[in-house]
Amino acid sequence: MADKYYNNTCKEGHELQLKSTRDDNHSFNYFFECDGCKEEGFGSRYCCYSTGTCKYDLHEKCRNPSLTIQNPPHFPGRNFYFLQLPSASSQSSFCVACGKQISGFLYRSEYMSGLDLHPCCLTNLPLNISFAGANFNLKYYVVGGSEACFRCHKTTLYVPGTNIQGPGGWSYESACRAYWCHVYCMGEFRMDIIRDILLLMEKEGVSWSKNNLRRIALKLLSAANTVAGAILGQLGDPTDALLEMTGSG
Repeated sequence: MADKYYNNTCKEGHELQLKSTRDDNHSFNYFFECDGCKEEGFGSRYCCYSTGTCKYDLHEKCRNPSLTIQNPPHFPGRNFYFLQLPSASSQSSFCVACGKQISGFLYRSEYMSGLDLHPCCLTNLPLNISFAGANFNLKYYVVGGSEACFRCHKTTLYVPGTNIQGPGGWSYESACRAYWCHVYCMGEFRMDIIRDILLLMEKEGVSWSKNNLRRIALKLLSAANTVAGAILGQLGDPTDALLEMTGSG
């Protein structure tokens, strides 16, 4: 019996190949939507190099995901099984970690009803995140309280494009307890940072390298018109954080 779901070709049958951010001098077009989990991605992925119109992209981990995951970090003692899509009876399936609706690949608890997660949320969420001199710890609930999430400035997440309140999801809280952020917003925050970096790099016409990234990171902090600059300006020097977040450290 196979222990993985094999997804080695695009919908038109073309062989998928690994594309790395280091394949080209510039990486300004390296955002993509994964055709497996339907979540946004950046950087290396498997894709179709055919001249056709398939435009098929997969996160590296979505190419051959495990059919079962036992004892994942956030759910010791539990088993999860892989599904390509939520079942017809649960089309409004939401990830218990990030609170977002699930539209593609997911993992479902074997014994606990309603416990669904995106693949990346089940296996990739760190217990701790450190950047700009601040340490953030994962909490299996929304911290809330009198302060709002430092990115969305809200305590409640809503289904995108609606006024419908979504599930709470989890959050990250700073060790000093002065800041907190939804898990979903932390992921968006990372993308905000990368987008701002790429815009500055494209404007200056420079290649993706550690030295250029470090210089752009410092410039980002002083760029008052950038989302990431505005947020990181509250926390300190973002250089090391940006290097870590973009895998260039």
